[in-house]
Amino acid sequence: MSDHLILALETSSTICGAAMIKGQDCLAFREEEMPRRHAEIIPSFVESVIYDSGQEMKMIDAVAVSIGPGSFTGLRIGLGFAKGFAFAHNLPILAVPTIEAMAFGLAKHQPTLGLVLSHGRRIFSQCFSWQDELPIAASKPVVNDLEDLLDDLDECATIFQWQCHELISTDLNATTTAPSSRWVGLLGSKKYDQFVIEKPYELEPDYIAPFKVGIGK
Repeated sequence: MSDHLILALETSSTICGAAMIKGQDCLAFREEEMPRRHAEIIPSFVESVIYDSGQEMKMIDAVAVSIGPGSFTGLRIGLGFAKGFAFAHNLPILAVPTIEAMAFGLAKHQPTLGLVLSHGRRIFSQCFSWQDELPIAASKPVVNDLEDLLDDLDECATIFQWQCHELISTDLNATTTAPSSRWVGLLGSKKYDQFVIEKPYELEPDYIAPFKVGIGK
């Protein structure tokens, strides 16, 4: 675990958030559900959490960003801001997997399957194991149609979900959670050496579901 001072960003969904993390302490955070306003809001959130944390901008050691999967636009905004901030201050970026950070936020339950709404009836999913109270990705995140996902669902899994409650059966007994800049920063601190990217010039979000522009036939 690092003791770096980390600015953490979460923009992978309708939630926009920023946090200041030192070791395993969250010094300050601010989050709100603000669909389609991330680019407008994230600079003021960052300014606010730096001020509220009692730290100075020059003291920040790294920027942690939720890298996906998630909203195409949200992920681009978050990483774009992270790159700009990191380049301006000569800082590394911590590329923190979104669903893994959400799992870490539920460490006391040690969930083994995360479900996050993509769009329509398509759902991102990822499996985890646990070691030393940390989630370990047992598979890469994938996106599937709801029906295919339910057909292959492990009945023994401990499940969490975000924005899937209207689609999945209540019989699954899934814990509801949400993306958070706190978990992005705290997991980034725990797995600093694993997630750090010293020269993130070509770093891209983990979209999973490809973004395509075209003319329908």
